[in-house]
Amino acid sequence: MDSLVPWCVDGVEPEAQEAAKLSARKAGVPLGLWLSQTILSAAANELKRNNQVPAPRADPPPPALTSEVLLESIQRLANRIESAEERTVEGIRPLAEKVQQLTQRVEEVSSRANLSTAPMERALSRMSDRLEKLEAERAEHQGGRRGLFSR
Repeated sequence: MDSLVPWCVDGVEPEAQEAAKLSARKAGVPLGLWLSQTILSAAANELKRNNQVPAPRADPPPPALTSEVLLESIQRLANRIESAEERTVEGIRPLAEKVQQLTQRVEEVSSRANLSTAPMERALSRMSDRLEKLEAERAEHQGGRRGLFSR
């Protein structure tokens, strides 16, 4: 059907295009035929108003836009928006997963940084005490030898 064929006419708003497609479908005629009939009918009415009568045409006038046609058009647009949103979510999903992974890594590093330093401080203090004790023993041991050699 014509509704599957892309249609672009400069100056015709997308809503008007959708309404035309729906009206043509409702009338059971191809879009091109519906547009031709509608344009000819509008032109004939305009010419009649200006006292210029064109050659009579046997084609029936196009169906009027009804609330049902407009609601159907709105529903189709809503479906297109929903579909676009789904595609966007699918496209962003890998990025969102990567951000989640990075967030977890940052939280892990942050939690490690917040660990207490008290155990390390105690260990460093014990090592310092042992070093002082060893230095004192060494000084005492060396001092004792000097005492022997100095006599």
